[in-house]
Amino acid sequence: MEGSQPNFSVEYACHSPEGKRWFQMRVTPLKASKGVVVSHTDISPRVKMGLELEHQLLLLGHKQEELESLTGKLIEAQEQERRRIARELHDDFNQRLAALAVELETLERTPDAFPEPVVQQLTAVRDHIGQLSDDLHDLAYRLHPSLLDHVGLEVAMRDHVAEFTKRTGLPVMFTAREVPGTLSPEIATNLFRVMQESLQNVSKHAQATEVLVRLRGSSRGIGLSVRDNGKGFDHESKDALVNGLGLVSMQERARGLGGFLRIHSLPRNGTKVCAWIPRDRDGA
Repeated sequence: MEGSQPNFSVEYACHSPEGKRWFQMRVTPLKASKGVVVSHTDISPRVKMGLELEHQLLLLGHKQEELESLTGKLIEAQEQERRRIARELHDDFNQRLAALAVELETLERTPDAFPEPVVQQLTAVRDHIGQLSDDLHDLAYRLHPSLLDHVGLEVAMRDHVAEFTKRTGLPVMFTAREVPGTLSPEIATNLFRVMQESLQNVSKHAQATEVLVRLRGSSRGIGLSVRDNGKGFDHESKDALVNGLGLVSMQERARGLGGFLRIHSLPRNGTKVCAWIPRDRDGA
């Protein structure tokens, strides 16, 4: 009122027969003479819209939390099912195939039981059973490597890299430094899956000739990077998601443990996948 401020405004609520309404009062000093102009504007639609938006954002936040929780449960359920199937393949089907191979070998060694052509066929069948047993063993390993449970993440990764190089012929260098001796099954499994999925993508899409896998531990967390010198890709394009590169799955695995996953890639300049998970989640 004394003109100490160039203008003044305040929003306030009041009740009316139609319900609660909001107004904005403005006080503007007059330039030519002493005095002010006081105006009141009904801002109820804008305020109601803002309150509704705030309510929707709150609901969206709750839904996002529910979705993240559901995603984590789905990933864990998937891993449990992988463990179950891998155990059945190794402990049941492989053992039955081994028993069948022993029976065939016994028949082969039975004197004068079968003519020579039949013995040769039995030998060929036994060889096929041996190959099938090896294939089942490899499948069980890819579903869930037992080394991950018994000797830890670093050894399991080294073994997988060696198996990947042998199977694909693609040279992969693996380095590890200051990796914690004990990690929770969740952290070890999810970091292993990120590496496994990354190497699979390199083999299928990158056309690379060299790959470098690094595993690094620190007092704050543990990080993984997989880098190749392949053709690269635009990871933000729709094709990257549609083609099933597993990027969303890797991101959810890291985020579900309080970490993050970053992808650096450009066409014809290779790809680098980086994952980091804090150690305070591992109970160490």
